[in-house]
Amino acid sequence: MLGGAEGDEVANLADDLGLSQATVKTYRARAFERLGMHFKSGLFAAFLPRQ
Repeated sequence: MLGGAEGDEVANLADDLGLSQATVKTYRARAFERLGMHFKSGLFAAFLPRQ
């Protein structure tokens, strides 16, 4: 992501779901913690088929 792209992503998601940006950030952090991941790349890798 470049520049403020992540903030834009959170803002768009929050708007789409009718939630605050803080709520989206909290839910995302909790999901990453439960999955044992620290970066979005780890989340993507978890759902990609293994070759």
